[in-house]
Parts: sequence; structure tokens; C-alpha cells
Amino acid sequence: YMELLALDISRNPIGEGGCAALCDLLLAPNCVLQTLDVSEAQLFSSGCTVLMGALSHNATIRTLLLSSNAIGPQGGTAIAEALLSDAACGALTSLDVSNNDLDSAGFAAVAHAAAATPRLHTLDLSHNNAGAAGLEALGEAYEHLAFLSRGGPFLDSR
Repeated sequence: YMELLALDISRNPIGEGGCAALCDLLLAPNCVLQTLDVSEAQLFSSGCTVLMGALSHNATIRTLLLSSNAIGPQGGTAIAEALLSDAACGALTSLDVSNNDLDSAGFAAVAHAAAATPRLHTLDLSHNNAGAAGLEALGEAYEHLAFLSRGGPFLDSR
């Protein structure tokens, strides 16, 4: 299974046990996975926190799709902490956290972390509650992100 480059387990309620098994895969020394889609997997904030803890030590994931998992503000904070960690999600260049019940604080946390993560080029925050603080942080992130979505079409800064 370690030759796997892309894994799509979207629309599967993986639960805590499935999330733990997924984290084991991501932390394996010979893991080469580059794309992970866990959209609509019912991660919620607790699963997102566990997953981001593992991803903060993974050097291969380039694309992470987390849409529609109801991660809420706590999940947004977990994503921000992982992006800002020393290991800083290794190779992550594309992140989709759309439709996740982020409030303005969670939205701002992800946007601020994205602004401090130069290798991240694509960020989708659509269908969340940005609020003024979130949009301000998004403005800062936009300066270095190649593609950015906040509820409308992707914006290209190139």
C-alpha cells in the first residue's frame, strides 16, 4: 500500500478508528501518498485535529481535500497549528477546507497560517462564515497564494 500516490476516501464516514488508521499510514516512514481526499468523511473537529497532528509530520502530501466535514472553528485552529508547526505539513501546496462551518475566527486562523506558508499555492475557503476578521486575513494570504476561493470563482494572482 505504500506505493499509493493518491487516496480518495471521500463520502465515507471513517470515524475515529478509521482516522487513527489513516494517521498510521501518513506517519509510516515509507509513505509516498501525495493526494488525500477525505471530503464528506464526517471528521468533525476531533478527527480533523488528529489528522492534522499526523499531517504536521508528513513530508509527502501535496493536496489535501477536507471539504464538508463540519470541522468548525476548532478544526480551523488545528489546521492553522499544523501549517505553522516546525514540520509544517512538508510538501502541502493545495488545501480545500470549503463548507466546514468555520466561523470568522477559524477562517482567519486558516488564512493567517496560509499567509505564513509560502509553499501553499491553492486554498479553498468557500462556503464558510468569513466575517470581517476572516476577510482581512484572507487579504493578507492572497498576496502569495496562486489560487484562492472564498465563495466565488477562483482568483488568480499570477
